[in-house]
Amino acid sequence: MDAASAGVRAADAQRRAAALRPNPSINVEAENVIGNGAYSGLSSAETTVGMSLPLELGGKGAARVRVAEAQADLRLKVTRAFNDSAAAERRLVIVRE
Repeated sequence: MDAASAGVRAADAQRRAAALRPNPSINVEAENVIGNGAYSGLSSAETTVGMSLPLELGGKGAARVRVAEAQADLRLKVTRAFNDSAAAERRLVIVRE
């Protein structure tokens, strides 16, 4: 596996991940735990469990995908510029020799 193909696969994975919906989350809260008097210990504890699922409005998901694509394009341009520079430097060394 060469670095170029690994970079392409990494950029593709970032695009796919950006297109996925945000993960749901589970929230657990405990109240009246380890207090004083009637609230001492765990016998008066109240536990609340909830779940949340973010809803993306206003094109946030599409914007996230565009950002991932822009980052991949920038990475490609920088890599090409570096390769062109390295090749030019190598040609200069050959010409000087």
